[in-house]
Amino acid sequence: MPFERLDDRMMVFDSMVSEMHEAGDYNIRASQSSNKQLVELFNKIHAEEQVHIHLYTDAMSQRGWESPLQTNPQDVAKAQNEGRTQGRQMSQQAAQPGGPGGARGGVQGVAQGVPAGPGAPPGPGTT
Repeated sequence: MPFERLDDRMMVFDSMVSEMHEAGDYNIRASQSSNKQLVELFNKIHAEEQVHIHLYTDAMSQRGWESPLQTNPQDVAKAQNEGRTQGRQMSQQAAQPGGPGGARGGVQGVAQGVPAGPGAPPGPGTT
């Protein structure tokens, strides 16, 4: 089988995908770190990776290799309305006694003091 040579488009695309994976990794590291300095560092690197991704996207678009997704104004308005609705619902739930941040605290639907997660014993009323 002959060696398949990568063209410029494939090399730029591959580099962009690599940057996307790296950005995702730094985002995860930032969200999972308890050290404030590490969080700031990971967020800074994540932001730099995002800039690189946009540079690759712009380069591909300028060469006609990739077209950015066109945004439908109706879709934007719909997403904004859904976000506002969810935000109001979350605020209302948080203000209710027993809701997150309410009088009882904790997370609704999870009995306090009952371990949750993989490997945890089943809670009351479960089989």
